[in-house]
Amino acid sequence: MGKSDPPAGAADPEAVAESAFDPSDTERLLARLHERSAIIDGALDGIVVIDDTGIVREFNKAAEAMFGYDRNEAIGAPIVELIIPDVHRMQHEAGFEAYVGGKADARMIGNRIETEARRKCGATFPVELTIIETAGTDRPVFAGYLRDLTRRRAMEAEMKRQSEEIHQSEKLGAMGALLANVAHELNNPLSVVVGQAELMREQRLDETMERYAQRILAAANRSTEIVHTLLAAVRQKPPVRKGFEASAPLVSSVDLVEHAYESAGVELKVEIEENLPNLFGDEVQIGQVLANLLTNAEHAAAAGAAGGKVNASVSYDSAAASMVYAVGDNGPGVDDDVRGRIFEPFFTTKEEGAGTGVGLAIAHNVATAHSGTLTVGRHGGLGGALFELVIPAGDFANGDAVATASPQQDPQTGSMRVLVVDDDIDVAETIVELLDMEGIEADVANGGRAALERMSEVDYALILSDLRMPGMDGATFFKQAGVLWPECARRFGFITGDSLNSSAASFLKDADVPVIEKPVTRDSLRSLLQKVTARSTE
Repeated sequence: MGKSDPPAGAADPEAVAESAFDPSDTERLLARLHERSAIIDGALDGIVVIDDTGIVREFNKAAEAMFGYDRNEAIGAPIVELIIPDVHRMQHEAGFEAYVGGKADARMIGNRIETEARRKCGATFPVELTIIETAGTDRPVFAGYLRDLTRRRAMEAEMKRQSEEIHQSEKLGAMGALLANVAHELNNPLSVVVGQAELMREQRLDETMERYAQRILAAANRSTEIVHTLLAAVRQKPPVRKGFEASAPLVSSVDLVEHAYESAGVELKVEIEENLPNLFGDEVQIGQVLANLLTNAEHAAAAGAAGGKVNASVSYDSAAASMVYAVGDNGPGVDDDVRGRIFEPFFTTKEEGAGTGVGLAIAHNVATAHSGTLTVGRHGGLGGALFELVIPAGDFANGDAVATASPQQDPQTGSMRVLVVDDDIDVAETIVELLDMEGIEADVANGGRAALERMSEVDYALILSDLRMPGMDGATFFKQAGVLWPECARRFGFITGDSLNSSAASFLKDADVPVIEKPVTRDSLRSLLQKVTARSTE
């Protein structure tokens, strides 16, 4: 035995050196894994086994279904080319080599993480991944347990969407309750302003006073429209459709905001296409939407660079048989992450105190109620935001004449006497004065109990009552009067600013009594008188 020969029974150094790179231990381990293939293939999670060079050594049936590869395609392929998305490859390779080389800690091993994987078709999807290292060999083997999170993420997104819907519904409910109270408090003084302005116009005024009265009435009517539009949005009340000139809501909205634009130094350019067909819809609601868009555009343009500009237009899309109202500005525009939420109730990008997040939500509801759309994009010319309100033209797209309401006829009441019931004496007296202009005598009762006393003394032809009153409200008054004088139930008409209240709405539906909403105008009062008179004589 030569000096260089190893001692008897000792291992051959060359054999030892060769065994350090011999994958026989790994192969034996893989053989044991194959023996357990039935268990592996029965697993619901995808199982992918790789060696220390990143080559796939095992690929179970769940992994086949998850990634779209046949097992024979996967075995022997580099894991990085098989299921790792391109954007993560460099990071994966660096981390894997560092770990195998002993230059990185084992934070990834044995912990559950969420990441992305790639299917055979190239699509990426979310996965939950747990990696374990199999010990007991001189060359490590790594087993990855993967769970497809696509369905879970979809369920989470749906739950989040439903939660947001509930949250938005709760906010709308709160907004509805708030608006009901605000409307009731506003509608009484507005009734006085509107009524007194109309009474002033009937007097012989000089030109200056006539102009003052007209401005007061126009502002009061505009305030009335705003209150009614807000309430209609909360109620999701269908629009009151009639024919009107398509340019009218844009013109009126421009008139409303013109002073604000001049004060802010923002240039407003208005383009109205010639020979527009008439539109069938709710002119007031559409006008309110455009006023809101114009106001938002002015704020955006004024907040941008010097020389704020806004373009507003109305045109007819003959191919879609729709009217297109567009408002664009040269402000900062709307970011992509904001665009998806901009029509949500109470969502706003304005500073605290500068916006409520209600206007665009209401505008979107109005568009939907008209079977139309309200969208936001980028203005190609001005570079800022571009809002487009598209409303189907309906029957009036063919240029039919604008439908107008039939003229209100004075009710043929003779010398009948009317009882006005309202706890707000200013409102009641204004209604009495408006009735006097129609040649009708009226008495006032300050609440339900006082009204019952009046009715015991006078046989009133008509009773016009408020709903929301302290003490005995309108509903209770109506029921008790019906018990005492059954025939008088058909002589009732209601004037209310609180029909959004659920109990009030339920009562009005069950009672089937004519009703108008405050603020009271001469025309709305005439309409109520006609309905009640017709009902009382049936």
